[in-house]
Amino acid sequence: MIKWRERLVFLSLGTSGALFSFAFSAGSAASGASPLKEMSLYLIPPLASATGGLWLVYASSAHRIGAYIRDVLALKINALLSRNPAMGPAAAFEAFAWESSSQRVMHKWSRRILEWAVIISVFVLSGVMAQYVIISRQQGALIDRIRAVQSPAWFAANCALVFISFALFAYYLLFGRKHTGSAGIRQP
Repeated sequence: MIKWRERLVFLSLGTSGALFSFAFSAGSAASGASPLKEMSLYLIPPLASATGGLWLVYASSAHRIGAYIRDVLALKINALLSRNPAMGPAAAFEAFAWESSSQRVMHKWSRRILEWAVIISVFVLSGVMAQYVIISRQQGALIDRIRAVQSPAWFAANCALVFISFALFAYYLLFGRKHTGSAGIRQP
C-alpha cells in the first residue's frame, strides 16, 4: 500500500512534467504558439488533483490500518501474552511496540513537515504553476488577463479545483491524521 502512494506521487510528477514540457517545447517557427500546447496546461490541475485524491484515499487507508493494529490487535495480543503463564519472560514482550515507540513519536513532526512539502508541491503547486503560466501569457490587468484566456470557464473551474485540493490536503495533513482511538472500529 505504501508503494502505491509513492507511485502516485511519481505519476503526478511525471504527468505534470510531461505536460509542462509539451507546453514549453519549441514548435515550428511558422506556427508560433500552438493552441494545443496552451490547452495542455489546462490538463495539469485536474490530473494532479485526481492523483492527489487517490493518494489521499491510500494514505487514509494506511492510517486506519495502523490505528487498528495499535488499538485492537496490539491490545488483544498483549492481553493473550500476559495471561499465559507458560510464556515466562515472553510475557513481558509487548507486541507491536513499534506502533507507539518513543522514537517514532519523537520524529513524527520532521516526517510530517517533509510529507507536507512533498504533497502540497506535487498535487497542488503543479496546478497553481499551470494556472500562473496561463495567466502570465496574457496582457493587461488581472481581470483582463482572465477574460483573455482561451477557456475562461475551464480556467475558473481549474482555479476552484486547485483551491479545493489545497483545502482537502491541508485538512488531511493538519487534522485528518489525529489518532482518535478505536471508537469507530467494531469489536468482533
